[in-house]
Amino acid sequence: MAYWGLTLLPFENVVDKRFFYESEYHSEALLRLNYCTSSRKGAAVLIGDIGCGKTLINQLYIDSLPRDKYDVFFIPHLPSSLVD
Repeated sequence: MAYWGLTLLPFENVVDKRFFYESEYHSEALLRLNYCTSSRKGAAVLIGDIGCGKTLINQLYIDSLPRDKYDVFFIPHLPSSLVD
């Protein structure tokens, strides 16, 4: 790590909001989640390739919602019986 001048390990297996980079796609995902919430759609599903930032986007969005107004359920993995 010293060679690269890093002070934190960059590829841990936990969501770390300090590493969030808001690309055009991430902005759109946040906008769509906000639309679903403000339009009272009841549920939203965010899908994408492994490692594209779905969990991080969800965590950022969930953290932005007032807890006294919303009940949020995050399901990180679907059972394989539901996918087949």
